[in-house]
Amino acid sequence: MLTLNDISLDFPTKKQVIDHLSLALDGGQIVGLVAPNGTGKTTLLRVILNELQPKEGSVTIDGLQYTSQANARRIHRKLCSFPVQDDLFNDLSGLAHLRYYCDSWGADRAKLPALIEELQMTNYVKNPVHTYSLGMRQRLCFAMVVASDAPIMLLDELMNGLDPVNVELVSKVLLRLKGQDKLLLMVSHLLPNLEAYADQVLFMQDGRFALTVLPKDARPQFLRVATGVLDEANEAKLRALGATEIGGALFIDSARVDEAAPLLKKADGSLLPFAIGPQSLVDHYHVVYGEG
Repeated sequence: MLTLNDISLDFPTKKQVIDHLSLALDGGQIVGLVAPNGTGKTTLLRVILNELQPKEGSVTIDGLQYTSQANARRIHRKLCSFPVQDDLFNDLSGLAHLRYYCDSWGADRAKLPALIEELQMTNYVKNPVHTYSLGMRQRLCFAMVVASDAPIMLLDELMNGLDPVNVELVSKVLLRLKGQDKLLLMVSHLLPNLEAYADQVLFMQDGRFALTVLPKDARPQFLRVATGVLDEANEAKLRALGATEIGGALFIDSARVDEAAPLLKKADGSLLPFAIGPQSLVDHYHVVYGEG
């Protein structure tokens, strides 16, 4: 559905913003894109949208490339990107915005009432946007993308400004869209939330994908214990067993749990707090970007 073919892009003040990057994605999945600010995530989305043209490589969507204006129009019927709140018209209602997106992508207006109810917008959707809170505007922007019914949705920091209840609400809609064979490419810094529903997460570094994590697949298990709760001698012994420090915690391969367990005991014989499981996306973030 979406293929990036050896994409490279430079800026006048920064070289190799994207460096020979390739990727192939099909529908029916949620893909997370993770990196610190200013490292090319949004730039990559703009290349996919043809707002920026790479110096090398090409974007292919359902067999089409940006080789003509006619092709660009066909491709853009298959793509919808998350609008920024500054693009909203303050004097128009949320409903007017949703109808506009429906009509622009040739989607069915009859689906709007169910979408409005699903995102709990019924009480305010007919009001002018200037009356909306930050969270209401963010929900409207997401609803506009959903209203387009496009096969590929590019969601840049969708969860910004949403409280935990609305994060959960939007996450349920994302899973519904995935079930409808949509491809959802998401830029997000809300890593625990992303881990809960993403099929794969791509970590960008130096213009390339430095790491791909598949949260739903079986992953290596580790015993995790915070460094601050260990006495110096036992911490040294855990490190001697091959423990790795990441983000203020020690990770020991689960195969060595029996050896590590005696080192986790307090003087009264009780165990220090610990957990067993895979490394999280936050842990991987620390490793990839040198923060632990």
